Amino acid sequence: MPCWSGELRRDRAVVAGSSGASAAPLPFRGQARYAVLGLLSFGDELTGYAIQQRTEYAFRYFFGNIALSQVYRELSQLEDLGWVSFREVGTDDRAARAYRLTDEGRDQLRAWANSARFDPPTLRFPVALRVWLGHLSETRDTRDALTRQQRYVEDMLDTIDIVDQGTRSDARWLYPGLVNRWSRRIWEATLEATAELITELDALEGAGSGEAAKKLSG
Repeated sequence: MPCWSGELRRDRAVVAGSSGASAAPLPFRGQARYAVLGLLSFGDELTGYAIQQRTEYAFRYFFGNIALSQVYRELSQLEDLGWVSFREVGTDDRAARAYRLTDEGRDQLRAWANSARFDPPTLRFPVALRVWLGHLSETRDTRDALTRQQRYVEDMLDTIDIVDQGTRSDARWLYPGLVNRWSRRIWEATLEATAELITELDALEGAGSGEAAKKLSG
């Protein structure tokens, strides 16, 4: 795992053929499981807490964060399946488990990564819904929300830059680096689109069109 300014802060399923590459992948139950496996696929042993912390920097700008409770839930299920193993680390006062990917887990992750399944991307901007409801809202408050979105996106871009520096220093992270830069282009476009939306909103209000729409809507 590259250094990113230091270390950043049970149900069972039946799998046909339980050994090695012959094991059939589970039905797709969500991608968090494969994200957890993915972080372990680079050879590091990680505690559940370390996995959750790394998801915030490895995935948050294109996949979202994974809660610590979900990370532990996934690890428990993956352990039951034989896809991860662990060893006890720490002290008696502060015991912890360090997890690693098993050969079977790597086979399952590879099978998922090579599958032809397509999951449509989601696009959800809560602030856009507030603009959409502009005939019921105060323009000043809506504009303030858009400005806060700009700051959020700027922080996201800063995070991507930090992560990108780390991936460039470790050859194992060549492909994650491609996704980092792809994600940056998306967030840059979001920042530009938000600025354009603010300009268009101001133009509506300046021309009086906004007030007219509000009156027509009752």
